Amino acid sequence: MERRPGSRVLLAVFVVGILASAALPAGAAIRPSEQPLSGVDQQPPATAAADRQWSSPVATTGQAENELHVEMELSVAPDNTGTITVEATVRNPDDVVLLGIDSREAVTVLETEGFERRGDEYRWDGRTDRPSFTYHLAVNESTDAFLGAGVTAADTGEWAILSPPRAPVSYAPGVTRIRHGQTAVVESYTVAGEGVVTDGFVYLGPYRSYETWAGDQTIRLVVPLAAAMADDPRRVLETLTNASREIRIGGRDETVTGLVAPSTVDWAISGTATGPRTFWVRDSARVRTAGNVWIHEYVHTRESIATGRSMAWLTEALATYYAAEASLRQRLIGFDEFRSTLEQGTTHTSVRLANRSTWNYESDYQKGALVLGRLDLRIRAASDGDHTLADAIRRLQRHDGTVDAETFARAVANVSSPGVGEAARRYVTTTATPEPWTQSVHERRFGYETARFEYEFRNPRAVGPNWTRNLTAEGSPLQLLPGERLVVDGVVRNDGDAPGEYDVTFRTTPREAADRRRVSGYLPAGWTWTHPFDVSVGSTNRFVAVFGNNPTAQLSVAVVEPVRNVTVESVSVTPQSVDPGATVSVTATINNPAERPARATMPITVDGRRVGTVIVVLGSDSTTEVTTTVTLDAAGSSEVGVGETRTAVRVGTVTSTTTPTETFSEPRTTGPSGQGSGPGLGAGAAGLAIWLAAALLSTRDGVGDCE
Repeated sequence: MERRPGSRVLLAVFVVGILASAALPAGAAIRPSEQPLSGVDQQPPATAAADRQWSSPVATTGQAENELHVEMELSVAPDNTGTITVEATVRNPDDVVLLGIDSREAVTVLETEGFERRGDEYRWDGRTDRPSFTYHLAVNESTDAFLGAGVTAADTGEWAILSPPRAPVSYAPGVTRIRHGQTAVVESYTVAGEGVVTDGFVYLGPYRSYETWAGDQTIRLVVPLAAAMADDPRRVLETLTNASREIRIGGRDETVTGLVAPSTVDWAISGTATGPRTFWVRDSARVRTAGNVWIHEYVHTRESIATGRSMAWLTEALATYYAAEASLRQRLIGFDEFRSTLEQGTTHTSVRLANRSTWNYESDYQKGALVLGRLDLRIRAASDGDHTLADAIRRLQRHDGTVDAETFARAVANVSSPGVGEAARRYVTTTATPEPWTQSVHERRFGYETARFEYEFRNPRAVGPNWTRNLTAEGSPLQLLPGERLVVDGVVRNDGDAPGEYDVTFRTTPREAADRRRVSGYLPAGWTWTHPFDVSVGSTNRFVAVFGNNPTAQLSVAVVEPVRNVTVESVSVTPQSVDPGATVSVTATINNPAERPARATMPITVDGRRVGTVIVVLGSDSTTEVTTTVTLDAAGSSEVGVGETRTAVRVGTVTSTTTPTETFSEPRTTGPSGQGSGPGLGAGAAGLAIWLAAALLSTRDGVGDCE
């Protein structure tokens, strides 16, 4: 069983409300929206009739004298949401006295034949050979204990998912039946209209069905039309097919049926095995995760071990471990995600798996999976690769009797060494907690190459309304000014020896700057891919950006007030002699010696008269060159200034070739540079970017100061 994320689950509980498959009308052709994968086909219409009926094995072996058979036809009740309609017919009622209808709370009797009503009770009249009755059965069931809040069975009026209902009959056996022992009530089911019924679930409503063959096993997936699968059903079947072939723990049934549960209702769990050959999983489940619910629930269909109290943890541990290992083997995840799953088990240091009273939340899932994984590694090492954990599990599957901790330890020792068997006993009966292993060890012992993903940040930039400046992450936190955004490249690199798929989260903290995005993709070995991230600061003064779990993919960011005073080190004019009315190019070298970024408005003057301004934005301890143009009209000697620094220009007696138009070019940085460059940056803006804005002021006198 896969618990819903965030639910508070203390025990492994068998869910009564089970999902079922949706059906097409009998004889209708099924037209898939996409071409099937090799070996994956939609169920032919001829099998639709078989979907709509099921009988328990005892019902098909003949009618024993001590069996009371009840045939139940199930259908949706669109005018009475939350219930389904059941028509029940009783066969072989001879020598049964006081046969009646158990009109419990969930049952509302609509009509009867062969039953007499006596107050609130219904009794068989004793004459009708096949008495019958029709009733509404309340379906919706919810829970807030163990599993977490949500439903375990549901009816929406258009479709319903539930476990096969028990027949609501009461009886007292006659002399003949008493002579033959306890009378058994045997139910058989049919679906009126569209739907699927199995020994593990009932689904009423329209559906598509997909099948594939995995060696000696058929895997079937029933997809209600109301379901919106996160992954294509053919992709899911391909994943299950590979798991069927790779997980060699025995216990394969001829056919396994999985049902997709529509997420239009709030299910209490993500999925569950509903019987030895059936399971259901919510439509939101994905295959590219270490907690692969599809494989997790499929593994449960392969388990048939009678565990004692000291081995109650094994059921969920097996499903959790093999869901992660098979996902890694199929390259649906990287090794880091696989290892992270095992590392969850290291937090249960006070847990003794053999003693359920010591368990914490999900101890059986997490520490159990870590223990099995470590034993799998040690078995492979001790046997030089000849045996694996699966060999020990197959022995337990064949064990005649209850499996306890000692039986488990012997099975492990028999396929490895006495030392590994003793480790198995210690991990189960004491608080001993193993450690996960490295990727290189995994590749050597498990015999297959894996992808190895590294994550890092590159090219952090501060982006304002009209400027971009590069940042350097060396030493102190990155510094942003109010109104700036952080733009940074998240780089994914596959340093492993095999291609693989990654799924990684970019996030920021604290909550005031909360930003969370997941990115995923497929990378061949040796390749890199870049994901750009753009973070608005909001009201926070500090935050941390994290990409994956590498130290190189963490950035500390602080928002600071800008320095307003900067130093103009020099001003130069080109050319230095022009005709009246000509334009000259003015270049100023500006320095910010402070430990914070600066944003300053610098006046541009001609003979003390302000003719324009330039806004300079530059990082801490940085120097930049700012270039703009001015037009000189009066003949003679003029002084052109930026801030308090000026230079002389001769106007007149020369022929100028300067085009008399005002232009503003991007500044050239000479201070410390950042790493890399971002989109939209000129080649000269290596360490910072400047926003220039000039406004000619033709009527204002005097020299302006730095603002």
